[in-house]
Amino acid sequence: MTVTGYSDVINHALAFSAKHHDRQVRKGTKLPYLTHPANVAIILTRYGRDNDTVVAGILHDVIEDCVRDGYTRDMLEQRIGDKFGAKVLETVSSFQPTRGEAIIWSAWRMRTMMHAGSVPQTRSTTHRQSSLICGEP
Repeated sequence: MTVTGYSDVINHALAFSAKHHDRQVRKGTKLPYLTHPANVAIILTRYGRDNDTVVAGILHDVIEDCVRDGYTRDMLEQRIGDKFGAKVLETVSSFQPTRGEAIIWSAWRMRTMMHAGSVPQTRSTTHRQSSLICGEP
């Protein structure tokens, strides 16, 4: 039996996400926040997505959730671009409201999910988000 793990870049993205989400927990639980990006990585890998897509999935909440502790949005974008490349940064940024948008994040997220159309409400939030990334219903 051959067991293969994630690539070095995916492992690096998980470590990067862990560093930036270090004191955060999932809403309503005591679970470390990293369980969410790790689950996104599993789902995207099962859908056969490439490394850049899996890395972007892992990092999709870093900018939104981690502008604190001396990190600005620009600093986080720069670090993601430098460490993981322009394609990953572009994908991660596409899941963030633009700086000038007046709507709140939760409204933006709801609008994005509603735009996805046929995603059943009974699926978990993680699956809905991965469906958006994967382009799957």
